[in-house]
Amino acid sequence: MFELEAFPVPNHDFFRAAIPMAPSEVEDAVAPETPSAKAAAARRAEAERKREERAKKRAEGIPDPRAVDAAVIGAIVAAAARRGHGRTISQTKSLAGLAISLQDLVGGAMQDLVEVKGIGQQQAKRAILVRLGLAR
Repeated sequence: MFELEAFPVPNHDFFRAAIPMAPSEVEDAVAPETPSAKAAAARRAEAERKREERAKKRAEGIPDPRAVDAAVIGAIVAAAARRGHGRTISQTKSLAGLAISLQDLVGGAMQDLVEVKGIGQQQAKRAILVRLGLAR
């Protein structure tokens, strides 16, 4: 029977001797990036860019567009309920003659953003008007 007293020490130079390329040639010989890997890298870069953009806007006190949208929708719902538009629609089966004033809309959205979300009055007003397409 064969007995080993110690494990043999691997020859680390074996692999270098077996590959007749210089290290710089090995780096150049790496397989090109696949289309899905390129797309994933682009998505990661875009996500990082958006995170930085949101952080910058947060630091400036500019509200998130989703918060503005929610405030505007809440204002529309509240104004329609106050005016009884739901009852009118169910009775007449029509939207004719129904209106919500811009003052009610902006006022309700402002109340949500300023009083509930704690956003500055000027930033909230500007964000609402921009979101409604009334300012740039």
